[in-house]
Amino acid sequence: MNNLVKKHYDKDDIERQFINKDILLWKEEVDCINAEIVFFKQLLKNKKNNDIYSKIIEKLETKEKENNILLANLIFYIRKTDGLKECEDIECETYYLNDHILFKNNIESFLFQYKKLKRLAYLKINEQNNLT
Repeated sequence: MNNLVKKHYDKDDIERQFINKDILLWKEEVDCINAEIVFFKQLLKNKKNNDIYSKIIEKLETKEKENNILLANLIFYIRKTDGLKECEDIECETYYLNDHILFKNNIESFLFQYKKLKRLAYLKINEQNNLT
């Protein structure tokens, strides 16, 4: 584990380390969501009686658009956080930390909503499989 906090790290290094860890995690989540949505849509469209799944497919398509917007926002946010390296006062650092908290709340809300949709898709597929 080379990402552990070292004794020689100062407060700023630690904050950047946690922000960078969040960003890497979010990037991976957003990329996985794209792959999952493509998989789910293809799976549901190929099922017999795919009319049963049409609402879920619509929701997945909406979530796919939202995910693409979120990815663009994440890329913008990643570039924006480069400014944290240049901070020389607490006011500047506070700006970036508050911005991080807002972005984190936004992306975690999106991830929570996506997981609910994914759970719904799993339940619907399982329900239909049990009927056949």
